[in-house]
Amino acid sequence: MSEVPFHVLGVSFKLQTDEDPQKLLDAIRYLQQKIDETRMNFGLSSALEIALIAGLKLAEEVQMVRPKSDQDIEKWTKLLIDRIDEVL
Repeated sequence: MSEVPFHVLGVSFKLQTDEDPQKLLDAIRYLQQKIDETRMNFGLSSALEIALIAGLKLAEEVQMVRPKSDQDIEKWTKLLIDRIDEVL
């Protein structure tokens, strides 16, 4: 288990992970990027407001790439199988 210290919005954290610590560091860097974008684009200064808006923007990104239903998963699975069959 690795401990990863980091600092976001004036607060220090230490998270433990069983995964590769680099994955967590990459996620922290991406979060910091979204926080910086939010601060610049919205002109916010409150850490809470910045965190909430950045969190909403991240949630929106997740929703855009996440399958919306089992039907979507089946559709993508069939598409992948069809493409594999074309190559073979």
